[in-house]
Amino acid sequence: MSNLIRLVLAAAALCFSVTAFSDTQRGVRNYQEIMAGRKKVEQLNQVELQEVLAVHKALERQRSSASGGGTSRPSYEIEVSHNDELFVINGEKFEAKTYCFNMDEGDSVIFIEGSALGACASATLINLRTKDKCEVWCE
Repeated sequence: MSNLIRLVLAAAALCFSVTAFSDTQRGVRNYQEIMAGRKKVEQLNQVELQEVLAVHKALERQRSSASGGGTSRPSYEIEVSHNDELFVINGEKFEAKTYCFNMDEGDSVIFIEGSALGACASATLINLRTKDKCEVWCE
């Protein structure tokens, strides 16, 4: 386990109850599994997804302060949101596989799978405001 993840766990231990700490540990394990490609976001329930997002944000803050602002997964602003099914992000068009409700212009998203450059067949986005997942086709 990396020193960075150990640091996040240690900070969580100081700030949370035993129950919340075990939730953080589960979030770290799920985050590691996703990043290693052994697990997909679709396999997580809503609580586990929020735990993974919390770990991602904590690591992003830690990396940002350690490196002067850089992150491993940048966030992108939704530039255009039309009818819950068409989005322009990073100047690229993305079409919802079904519908992506509550994805508004100005919201920040991260790409869990796929590419913000549109160089993909499909992508999975997480809206950082709502914590909702959105499956899209890349155009």
